[in-house]
Amino acid sequence: MGRLLFLLIATAARGAVGAEKDLPKVKVFSKVEKDSELPMVELASSQDIQRREKADIEEISKAVKLLDRVFRRSKGKSGQCGVVAQLDDQKSPMSWANASHIMPQRNQCHRRLSTNCTLSFRQMQCPSECPFMSPDLHFPCMFSCRAAPNCSGSNVDTPFPDKDYLLCSSCSVVGCKYCTAPAHCAECHEGFTLQGGRCVFALTSGGWASMVMAVLVLLILLLILLAICYCCVGSKNENWQDNQRSIEAGRRHRRLSKVHRWDLFGKTPRRRYPLSVPTSSENILGMGLGLFYNGIRFIFVVAVLTLFASWIVSDSIGLRYVLQSSETSSSDKLLQALEQTEAKEAMIPAVLVSPMMTCEDTTPAVIAEQLQTYAATRAKVLGVLFVVLFSYSLYFVHSQKIFARSFDKESTSMCDFCVLLQGLPPECTDEVELKKWAEKMLKQSKIESQVEGVSICYDFGGDQQQKKDVYDMLERFCSATEIELKVKGGMLGEDDHLEAMKETLEKLKKQVSEDRSKALAWFEGEKKLKGTGQAFLVLTKSSGKDAIMSTYAAKNSIFMYDSHKIEVSVVNSEPPDVFWENLAVSEGTIRFKEWIALAKVLLMFVGINVLVFGFNRSVVMPYLAAGSSAGGPITMLNGIIMAIVNGQLGGQIYGSAYGVGYHRKDRADIWLFYVNFFITLCNTMFNLALTIYAVQATDPEVAQAGVSAFLSTLSSVAVGLESEIGYKLYLMLIPGQFFVSPLMGYLTGCIVQYVQVTLVAKIIFVWKCLPDPLLKLLKLLLPWAPDNLKEYDRRSAEMGFRAGQIGLPWDYSNLILNPLLVFFTFFFVSMNSWTESAGLVAWSVFFFGYSRFMHLRVQSVGFYSTHKLDWNVWIVWGAALSTVATCAVAWEFRSGAVMKGAPLWQKWAILLATYAVGCLLWVGSLVILHPGSMEKGPDARDGDFLNCKKDWIFSWFNCNPVFTVKCLHYLPKLLQDSEVAQAASAILDKATCWGHPIACGDDPNEVRYYSPGKEYLHFSPEKQKKIQELDLHDWLEFESYLETLAHVADLCRRNRGHIKPEELYEQMDLLKIDFNAVKI
Repeated sequence: MGRLLFLLIATAARGAVGAEKDLPKVKVFSKVEKDSELPMVELASSQDIQRREKADIEEISKAVKLLDRVFRRSKGKSGQCGVVAQLDDQKSPMSWANASHIMPQRNQCHRRLSTNCTLSFRQMQCPSECPFMSPDLHFPCMFSCRAAPNCSGSNVDTPFPDKDYLLCSSCSVVGCKYCTAPAHCAECHEGFTLQGGRCVFALTSGGWASMVMAVLVLLILLLILLAICYCCVGSKNENWQDNQRSIEAGRRHRRLSKVHRWDLFGKTPRRRYPLSVPTSSENILGMGLGLFYNGIRFIFVVAVLTLFASWIVSDSIGLRYVLQSSETSSSDKLLQALEQTEAKEAMIPAVLVSPMMTCEDTTPAVIAEQLQTYAATRAKVLGVLFVVLFSYSLYFVHSQKIFARSFDKESTSMCDFCVLLQGLPPECTDEVELKKWAEKMLKQSKIESQVEGVSICYDFGGDQQQKKDVYDMLERFCSATEIELKVKGGMLGEDDHLEAMKETLEKLKKQVSEDRSKALAWFEGEKKLKGTGQAFLVLTKSSGKDAIMSTYAAKNSIFMYDSHKIEVSVVNSEPPDVFWENLAVSEGTIRFKEWIALAKVLLMFVGINVLVFGFNRSVVMPYLAAGSSAGGPITMLNGIIMAIVNGQLGGQIYGSAYGVGYHRKDRADIWLFYVNFFITLCNTMFNLALTIYAVQATDPEVAQAGVSAFLSTLSSVAVGLESEIGYKLYLMLIPGQFFVSPLMGYLTGCIVQYVQVTLVAKIIFVWKCLPDPLLKLLKLLLPWAPDNLKEYDRRSAEMGFRAGQIGLPWDYSNLILNPLLVFFTFFFVSMNSWTESAGLVAWSVFFFGYSRFMHLRVQSVGFYSTHKLDWNVWIVWGAALSTVATCAVAWEFRSGAVMKGAPLWQKWAILLATYAVGCLLWVGSLVILHPGSMEKGPDARDGDFLNCKKDWIFSWFNCNPVFTVKCLHYLPKLLQDSEVAQAASAILDKATCWGHPIACGDDPNEVRYYSPGKEYLHFSPEKQKKIQELDLHDWLEFESYLETLAHVADLCRRNRGHIKPEELYEQMDLLKIDFNAVKI
């Protein structure tokens, strides 16, 4: 607190004031009664004090110094107070010793001193060798005497020795270690160069960073100017109309790929879920979503319990009374001191009240005793909190197990009609024959269950070209089907040209017919595809699955194929969660690829952090050590580079999870969670360490004790600095980590990404407003960009515009990380512990609503049909719980009750052991209470396969890519070649003629492939109009507003600035909040 502010309370008679006529008049802000007659005092309220203090700090400072002069002239007080203790910084840890003299001595220069003076440091005089007073940064009753060059020794913000008042004051020169004038430096901190009384950062002294930044800005301006010139001369892509339609299709796909309730045979084929939909009873995307929201409710209760515990110890010893906390304003400190004074009304001529009023009662010995009591109380409360949280966490995990079983029992989905057969011969790829074999085996085992069909797992993922051909065929087929449905259903919009659409349709049909010759080779001849030895046996009733599994558990054998025993296992995942191309990958290969992927991610992560550390070591830390913060062009350049690099890291993590070869999506989600949580935790802890370093840099002398100060018996030596650390961590968490971070994720990951894709796609494929070489560079910013600059096909546009998938692995990370960070702050003395806990309570409420909004209105569909991700998340919860236990042990050390004189390494060993034991105890208890595997029990009601397909649209047949290609290209030839089937096809559907269901939608004769966002393709042409009649716009979706603005701008361009009122009203109607909209 570089300068002290005082409050003058005059209580004397007018004569007493007149006796001091020779004293200089002083302008003082005071809080007095209205009827006081004090001609020398200007009245003001406490709010006026704060306002004037900010507006006229120099005038207040002068008033304070003049008050010191007045005080030195007063008689009867001088010499009655002085130094009571000095800090012995030669010992480890540092400790206070009683002072032998009441006035500062020569041998006490540059040492921390404690005073019992209750009014002003100016009651004492520093020796001539170190004549400058330097008040302690945190404690009002502590100071040090400094020589001029050492004024910044205990506070880097006060490098200027003010000779007029013998005070260490602030200096306006950034990076200065010793100022000879308020704006002139004589010595700079390390990393800075002295140039003409200013400190210039050495790394950028040549101005190269500014030059690079200027060149980048100039290049951007030139590109904009060049683009404008291209547009002015009428530059257009030769296929701009088709490309514009692809962009519109991509936008439409973005909306349709979000969460909707599709119903094949209902009156309303598409409905939106309200944000208040009960995820615990409504099966939207699987049980995983309900488990996640249960987790948020759990964190809310944890936060409330933590809030109660932290409130108990928030200021149990009156720490705020002796410690100047950063969040307390100067006026509050003065008023607090005023309330605590015992001054008599008869004191003449006045009573000076300052924050030092506490100094008589807050000597280092008294403070140490209070702090040790505080530490002991904190240790007990945190110990009790750990036990309570541990017990409640076990109860929650048990309730999650019950919820998962209940949810599975009450809801019906595709996995309830299926079992997985393993051990089949690879050559067994005839669905009809395999279905007949399965029916025969069931009949032999006396299981009265009808087989709906068999979905064979084909081995096609090993050949990358073949895998690409399969999915390209399906994409072309889906695009052709979409256009055909629009044409047949009369659903062409005003921007769709009938002739152009028909031409596109004919082109796609031609490509589909060309695909047929290639596909036929996959199902007959030498290049015939083989199976992976696995097949999904699909039953007509859910009770059939239960009967098969109960019989298999009793006999351990139901299916035999060519004298080979076929293994049967339960299927927990839904068909869209199956990675069909990876089913041939062995478990050993998956494990090997896991380690390779992990090594790549870690190598990239380490490389990025080496760059980050280099920047922080060279730029950030020198500024922090100088009491400032880095800024300017070099930090902007670093921000640009790190944004690009971190984006690459995120892509590497996501790509690695889906490139390992997992058979099911839930395993990829688990991998994503662990890797993402570890990296996020490391980055966050690095930021915490940087914040702690920044605070310690303000007081280099105390910071020399290092981490030992945080495990030594708690005293006033470092508690002020430690409290400042706690306050800075509080500011870092609230609102940054808790609220700003998710909102920035929404802004940059959703809104900015949408605008970026739209602009880049139009610049390249519509406007073509740059030369081709620059367009190729710009194309790197376009996801799923085609390999040319002329045609922007529908598939590329749809995949590029598609919103990010619902990412529970990332969302779950916050449920562990944020409580862990709050628990971590409990290691430090802080009066903000309860406010951090209150912030955690507020965050849990905010995050619940934020997640609902993101999942149901922003992100695209992603299924979470198992409990495995949730189970792994709560395994990691032990990392947060054990932090509380470790904090309790650390505070036992700091209370002095145990291991008071033990070496530092022994304390660290016990802390690490405590943390490890806590984690192991939690993991062991969780595994016993809730094992990772969970057998599916019988459903509450016997479900029907066709009814389930009506609800979900997807099935084990239309999600199988190779089977869909087989139905599309091979089945027509098969039926045509068979005379019996050819005759029967005149009166029967394809499935009956073939003897096996096909991949279809609501029409059993029409082949359809399921892809999220393409559910409408499974509806008949007659129902397409109903789907379109339901407005795609929603007032909660930012796309509605951006598209409206874009459309209005387009109308302005077309009409040269003139817009008809009805056209504007039509666009504004899209943004209306329709409370009668069709919802579930």
